[in-house]
Amino acid sequence: LKYLRRTRALSNPEIPGYLVETTLGSGGTSEVFGARREKDRQRVALKVMKPVLAKDPVAARRFVDEAKVLQSLDHPSIVRCYRVFRFLDTFILEIDWVPGQTLEEHLAEGEVFPEDQALQVVVQVAEALESMKVAGVVHRDLKPGNLMLDEKGTVRLIDLGFAGDGTENQGPSDTTLGTPAYLSPEQARGEGGLDVRADI
Repeated sequence: LKYLRRTRALSNPEIPGYLVETTLGSGGTSEVFGARREKDRQRVALKVMKPVLAKDPVAARRFVDEAKVLQSLDHPSIVRCYRVFRFLDTFILEIDWVPGQTLEEHLAEGEVFPEDQALQVVVQVAEALESMKVAGVVHRDLKPGNLMLDEKGTVRLIDLGFAGDGTENQGPSDTTLGTPAYLSPEQARGEGGLDVRADI
């Protein structure tokens, strides 16, 4: 309890083995922090599941499954996961720290991409999807907010929290995983048997 008060319920976490430096982002299920590993000073991102959600077995399983999916993929346009571990009453993913902004942030700032640069973004995402297709993984939440662009224009696909093989037996709460504005028709209908076409 003292730890939770001191860290404002993990809003300013103190995690053994890491020096937390900054907050990188926050979403509905987790907060992401920029940190350095104490053992080698390597910069990493720590995706910390919100403790209240960690008590939900379905949400916890999905969070851990994201780590397994990321660890099964090896592509320069997909963020890497190094480890997943339990800390106090929640779960943490150690993943690549990707500098830059999401495509959504660039667009929200009014940035207009020249045709050649836009094409490069599309090509990199397509290559990442091809790699996922070969691995039998469907992202299910592909959108500008889940595409990071660094200063060199390199794209990194992030947030595979809804990813899977597309054929899982889904319960009523799982039938429309994803962001409504970006759902494919088959996702919106709650159909199983999804493949890479749903992401495209």
